[in-house]
Amino acid sequence: MTRRAGKAKSWRRFSRRAVENANKTWRAFAFGGFVIVLNLKAYEASTGEKGFLLAKQARECASMANKRVILCPSQLDVLDYARRLQQFNEFMIFSQGADANGYGAFTGSVSPAQLAAAGVSGVLLNHAERKLKPEVLKATVKECKKHGLVMIICADSVAECKRCAALAPYAVAYEPPELIGKGLSVSKAKPAVVQQAAKAVKKINRRVLVLVGAGVSNATDVNKSFELGADGVLLASAFAKATDAKAFLNSLLEQCPKRPLCCEAGTCEACGKFKA
Repeated sequence: MTRRAGKAKSWRRFSRRAVENANKTWRAFAFGGFVIVLNLKAYEASTGEKGFLLAKQARECASMANKRVILCPSQLDVLDYARRLQQFNEFMIFSQGADANGYGAFTGSVSPAQLAAAGVSGVLLNHAERKLKPEVLKATVKECKKHGLVMIICADSVAECKRCAALAPYAVAYEPPELIGKGLSVSKAKPAVVQQAAKAVKKINRRVLVLVGAGVSNATDVNKSFELGADGVLLASAFAKATDAKAFLNSLLEQCPKRPLCCEAGTCEACGKFKA
């Protein structure tokens, strides 16, 4: 009985340790404002030099708006873009995935150690197109934290949002797989579930940001997501395939609220209260 109870609490024990470590490492990063995450996937229009042009435009938009944009290039491009583009607090480059191993005989793997050494800032994990088993996700998160990589973990249900929040990533992105790439935003199709996911994540760890994805395709979708309690959005094709990607991203950034300067560090110096 004792052994089974110990196993049942393993996620909780890992969560407590992870919260302490993550909050120390990512404190300044996590509270710079709301965020738009751009997943370039592996479209022909968003890889190679075409993708690099999108990356430069995203960086310029983030700088001009002084709002955070995270870019996730394809796995073949991420190291190149990270070397060629200077990153700063409002513009970060993440990998679309990573494996739970370090250096060694791991043919074809993408190790967090290599990503960090190449200047990549973080990792997008557990996307619907690259799902990980819970034990693999847990091991990958541990390896990423070892090398200082910031993580966004995708989840397809409120229950999975809770499990992911327990790992204390930078953010949990709620994405119903049936809406991905369909042009119907989750904020319109499932507004009540978005609110449930946001509350569930904050209840477990109020420092973890809540993103919503799947079908986000315009400024109205972004605004609605914030109204429902999200801290940001995750989108792909709407940006990667946009006729004017720069104008499109600017229209989304206009909908992103800014946090008060007194709350940049998480604990408000003016009022003494934590700002989730």
